[in-house]
Amino acid sequence: MKPIAAPAIVTFLSFGFALLLAAGGIMGYVSKQSTISLAAGVASAGVFFWLESSFAADAKAGNAASAFRDSVSLVVAAVLLSGGMGYRWNGTQKFMPAGLVCAISAVMAVVYFLRTAANFQAGDRPHEP
Repeated sequence: MKPIAAPAIVTFLSFGFALLLAAGGIMGYVSKQSTISLAAGVASAGVFFWLESSFAADAKAGNAASAFRDSVSLVVAAVLLSGGMGYRWNGTQKFMPAGLVCAISAVMAVVYFLRTAANFQAGDRPHEP
């Protein structure tokens, strides 16, 4: 199996995405006193930060099975967030904030998928013992 690549740009984008989610939750709380926005934004940010940190650590350590699991989890989390915010955007017909988060999450899902595809081809998918 080839070494796992963790391009710094994807890690940088992922941490920026997590920061954007947390900032959005905080802004929702400050402007509308929405504790749900605060909790959802900070929780989503925490999930992406934790998964990206875990992927980077596993990739650096050469732990392919865990890195693969983290990478796929990032794709799934981004797709779920994009779908949920897309549903909300469809209901409100307001681009801010649901449409923006939907669009950015969809882009990040593609970025995570491409990184996963580049690192783990079908023939060398890691297996745990």
